[in-house]
This record gives sequence, structure tokens and C-alpha cells, in this order.
Amino acid sequence: MKLTKDEAYILACAIQDSKYNLVEACQSTDSNLMTALNDLEERLFELAKDQRRNGRKSQNSYTDILKRYSKKSTI
Repeated sequence: MKLTKDEAYILACAIQDSKYNLVEACQSTDSNLMTALNDLEERLFELAKDQRRNGRKSQNSYTDILKRYSKKSTI
């Protein structure tokens, strides 16, 4: 399964917002889950970097990414 840069960014933000809740829900005392989620988050943010949009901040904000993604997914 291939992810677009926008999908990778959205998933990285979702993991960033919910990783502590996920670890707490699993009642994991082992730090491996948190480490794995941190690694996944970093890899997704790295995949989401788009060098073509450097300098065009208005086109690469979180809301612009969501708008672009929602427009693509409804087509």
C-alpha cells in the first residue's frame, strides 16, 4: 500500500495526538509501544516532506493538506 505525502502527514498528526492514549489503553508498562509509535510518527513525517512546497506556506498548512486530501478522495 502506498501513501501520498498528504496521507502520511495526516496519519503522523493523528499518531502524534493519540499515541499517549493508545499506550494507556493498552495498559502497556513496556516502553516498546511508545518507541514504536514515535518511530512510526517520525517516518511518516519524513515521508510527508514535500520539497516542492518549500516557500509556499499557504499551500502546505494542515488545513490546506486536509482540503487537498478531501478533494481528492471525493473524486
